[in-house]
Amino acid sequence: MKVHLFAMKTWGELGNLLAAKTLAACLAESDDPNLEIEVFETERFMPRFAHYGERIAAIIKDRSLDVPTRIACYHALMEEIGDVFYPGFETDEPIRGPVADELGPLAEHLSSHRPDLVLGTKGVIARVLHAATQRSSADPVVANFVTNEGLLTLPIHRSTTIRHHFVPFESGRRLLLERYGYGPDLVRAVGRLIAHAHVSSVTPQATDSVLPAAAPAAAQTEHRIIVFSNRGGSPYLDLLRTIGESGTRPSVLFIGYNDPDLVAGARALQAELDADNWHVVERLGQGDYIKSIRWLSHGRYPLLLSKTGPNTMLEATYFGIPQLLLGSGLPAEEWVGPFVEEHGFGLSFRTMDALCETLAAWLADPEEIARRRAVAERFSRDLMNQQTVGDTIRSSILSLARTNELVATEQPA
Repeated sequence: MKVHLFAMKTWGELGNLLAAKTLAACLAESDDPNLEIEVFETERFMPRFAHYGERIAAIIKDRSLDVPTRIACYHALMEEIGDVFYPGFETDEPIRGPVADELGPLAEHLSSHRPDLVLGTKGVIARVLHAATQRSSADPVVANFVTNEGLLTLPIHRSTTIRHHFVPFESGRRLLLERYGYGPDLVRAVGRLIAHAHVSSVTPQATDSVLPAAAPAAAQTEHRIIVFSNRGGSPYLDLLRTIGESGTRPSVLFIGYNDPDLVAGARALQAELDADNWHVVERLGQGDYIKSIRWLSHGRYPLLLSKTGPNTMLEATYFGIPQLLLGSGLPAEEWVGPFVEEHGFGLSFRTMDALCETLAAWLADPEEIARRRAVAERFSRDLMNQQTVGDTIRSSILSLARTNELVATEQPA
């Protein structure tokens, strides 16, 4: 039995490709000796996607753009992509536009390898796989494995022609059913995989040097905070000042991702405030980052401060960490703030001033952090148990590959 997973390497700083590799590792834990799983970069078959990926990265990384301009540029590019991969293109005969001439390599791959199931880790990939299947001699089941439910608000990632959609949480299922009219038999919530729990290469041996020193007098009870700025800029210095002037002397790890000017500003502020239990870095490897999240979870009052990045949020939630998040405005991240608030383990904000005000209140009332932590731990225990999630995903996907039908499983909330 052959299962082929298709992901984007160039969309989302390798996150989508990592999601596909995580799914592959999860499926490989099956005891089926005849199961063959392979992961493919979709750009290899359709270079157009690499071109779009470069443009997405340029928009997201351009520090000269303010938030409204960045969002407008992103939406304009999505509309341009949507004109190429227009609604219903996957069933059109003939397909309008350039895509018709670009499906050949993917159709040839399907014809020669004849997989039983093909999964796209983005909706637009699943749609392209469906179109390529129609032009091949193979007849695989085509499914959409959603890794970021925020992308479902973009038309390019939606299609009721695809008969099987796997989403992480019930919120994504509700979105497709209630807002976009999907039938209940098309969408299944299966839980969220966490990469380091399934892919050993994600967690190489990390050093202790990335971890801030704990205040000796409060070794078991101190506040621990990770501040993660990804394109956040100077407002994150206001956040650090709020921490430094709170009187709680928390242990802080500040990550100014690929922003040397911000890192320099954070180190200057650290010196000004004599915050010797802060550690400021420009970036961490994945192994060091996971080790740092574990360090954070061992504090009595742990707290993550970041933008509304889905992976960052879910990794912290897995470890039971409360969060205060700053909205980025990007469509792929708009669901994150409402999600943490709905489930009660965090809050999201439109402005840094509002976040800092709440941060000061939480630092002054650490039992609020403790209450939120208990909620996060319960959420992780109930909905992110990786053995349970893995069993659900393997049962759902492999039954689909074998029989073109889904077995009944309990839907995660």
